[in-house]
Amino acid sequence: MNKEISERLMRAQHRFMKIQRSISFHGMSKSEFILLEMIRNKDGIYVSEIAKALRITPPAVSKMLRCLEKKEYIQRQVDAKDRRNTIVKITPKGDRARHNIQIQMEGLLNHTIERMGEKQAEKFISLMEQFNELFYEEIVKLKKMQEEQYEADF
Repeated sequence: MNKEISERLMRAQHRFMKIQRSISFHGMSKSEFILLEMIRNKDGIYVSEIAKALRITPPAVSKMLRCLEKKEYIQRQVDAKDRRNTIVKITPKGDRARHNIQIQMEGLLNHTIERMGEKQAEKFISLMEQFNELFYEEIVKLKKMQEEQYEADF
């Protein structure tokens, strides 16, 4: 295995992740945008569903929701069927903000694809999808080996 390729890939991945984290439009982070997208696609969603889908804790979801609530992008209401649950809905203001950001994101992607060229972009996407699948399979193998090693130690 070529160590230089591994190092270049790690640097490129790190830079890509850093660029993605830096995306913020009109005071809305990428994670807030994703959360609004998730809420928009439902006619109300439980906090527990959001936590499960995003693979984060309910307190972390609540923190994000408080920020969106302050901006009046969402509203929370107690579920009439089960008062222990909270339902989250997007407000018209939140949907407008989400829509504006979606248009800007599409513009960024379209300009980037245009500069790269559609054929190169298609090739890149295919390679990225293939890499992600293989990488995921390797992670699953590694976790299984670690579990087996852990069990063998006891």
